[in-house]
Amino acid sequence: MIIPHTIKLLSTIKPGTYLPDDVPCFDKAEIEELATILGSLVYAPSSLRKLLQEKGITITPSDFYSEVPTVAEIESSFAKSSKLKLDKIFHDHLFLLESLHKLDYYADEFKAPLASQDPTRYAWEGCAFSYSDAMAYYCMIRLRQPKKIIEIGSGASTLVA
Repeated sequence: MIIPHTIKLLSTIKPGTYLPDDVPCFDKAEIEELATILGSLVYAPSSLRKLLQEKGITITPSDFYSEVPTVAEIESSFAKSSKLKLDKIFHDHLFLLESLHKLDYYADEFKAPLASQDPTRYAWEGCAFSYSDAMAYYCMIRLRQPKKIIEIGSGASTLVA
């Protein structure tokens, strides 16, 4: 598959250049075809993905479980929001530091094993709940001591709680 029109348009743009959405830089039909091909490579054999990575290309899925945010998620986040009030953030930095110190008090208590064969026990490896999330969640529960916790998900946070 060749995408000649898109390649021609992109060759005139310096990498990393911001272009407004109304500036044409690709052929939509070519990109639709390319997306179909790339979609089939997301779960391709590791030998093929390794070859692509040697060329500097990693293809990742773009779904709810992806660790890589989509462009739409970034654009709708605080990173692009004109409502972001930096002066308020800096004004509240003492509050944030105090809160982190309070949470840090409980961090040494959380002694999760690296791995576990016990499905009723949280472990660092093989869990969708990351190290920083698990640590923060544990410390927040210890600090706030809620009477009830309502959790919705796969159960990893329940193991931490």
